[in-house]
Amino acid sequence: MLTVLLLPTLAIAGPWQPSVPAQTVIDALQPRHPLADCASLEQALPSPAEALTEVVEHAELPPWLPLRAATCLAQLPQPPLDQLRRWALDPATPALAKVTARHLSLLPEPVARELAQSVLEGPHAALFEAWRTAPAQQAP
Repeated sequence: MLTVLLLPTLAIAGPWQPSVPAQTVIDALQPRHPLADCASLEQALPSPAEALTEVVEHAELPPWLPLRAATCLAQLPQPPLDQLRRWALDPATPALAKVTARHLSLLPEPVARELAQSVLEGPHAALFEAWRTAPAQQAP
């Protein structure tokens, strides 16, 4: 008889070993239904921007984990603007550019305008236009 052992999906790939705060983020955001919201994580972490950025930059599985961490990062009272700008301009990060674009209203107006301009003129301009004009999806 063949016995199969099922292991939970790991949130790390390669040699990356998450820091303790990053592991807190992983534990909270990895399940299909997150165990904590962004505000709770912000309160629980000594340096939320660093821990969230670490997860965004290194975690690969499950696929929603880095996007959830990026969403929490964008919702911080003082998000790392250089990080958001990089996502808006990096051709390899369309999903992260979308996270940035969706959270522009949370940023101070001059910063939001600058980032919006970066998205509109950057490598994700066509995608952003498609996202902007797509009809809203309705829940079943």
